[in-house]
Amino acid sequence: MADCRSAAVNTYDLTTFQVAPTELEALLLAHADVSDALVVGVPDIDAGELPMAFVVRRDGSMITEDQLQAFVAGRQCYVYHP
Repeated sequence: MADCRSAAVNTYDLTTFQVAPTELEALLLAHADVSDALVVGVPDIDAGELPMAFVVRRDGSMITEDQLQAFVAGRQCYVYHP
């Protein structure tokens, strides 16, 4: 199966910042409890568009959304929170 995720959108413009969905996906996939991740843009009145992550946990993982957000926050600036 072809991976067409990165072909859809190269970056999301968040006011003066640009966020690449593939960078967020790679960051999430670096977590031991994540087996797959997809980042899409959702409309936002202030920012124009914000990233939203869909994550598949590895079998037996009980990781929470808050734990993943903390993981991302510890590795990227606040703009990159999915």
